[in-house]
Amino acid sequence: MKTFNRVLGLLVAVALAVGGVILIIEIAAAQLGGGPVLVEWRNWYQSLRTTAWEDARIPLVATLLFTGTILALQLVPRRPSTLTVVQSPQFDLAVRRRFLERQVAASAGRVDGIAKARAVCSRRKLTVTADTYRADPSGLQATVDHVVRTELTRLDITNPPAVDVRLRSQR
Repeated sequence: MKTFNRVLGLLVAVALAVGGVILIIEIAAAQLGGGPVLVEWRNWYQSLRTTAWEDARIPLVATLLFTGTILALQLVPRRPSTLTVVQSPQFDLAVRRRFLERQVAASAGRVDGIAKARAVCSRRKLTVTADTYRADPSGLQATVDHVVRTELTRLDITNPPAVDVRLRSQR
């Protein structure tokens, strides 16, 4: 997938560069008093009003728009699959995000008063949601926060994510 994203990114970059060059040529030609050079931009509005949906260009344009949207969505950053523990010139040691989520959720779930816990790790933040049945959950959030931070320290992650503990009462 990483190779596919790189190739896709290259294609999008080339398309943007070509579009930019065409735009510069058209602007220069318009400033010099000439007509459209590569793109007939003056007649677009009239052409869009008079072109029927059955015209062969419509499916082509729709396909290009759909493909462009898919390409743009590929550029959206995803959650990291690993978090670096040790990074050196010889090797990189990392922890998988799912492993970290399971470890932190299990540690938070072992706190007295927590019925169950769930953890979600994004690029910058680790969110732990813990459910409790206690009538008075005071101090429980601080305890869960301490346990989560202790677990992150134990795993020795290089740049640990920010911790956000949310306590939900199940009463």
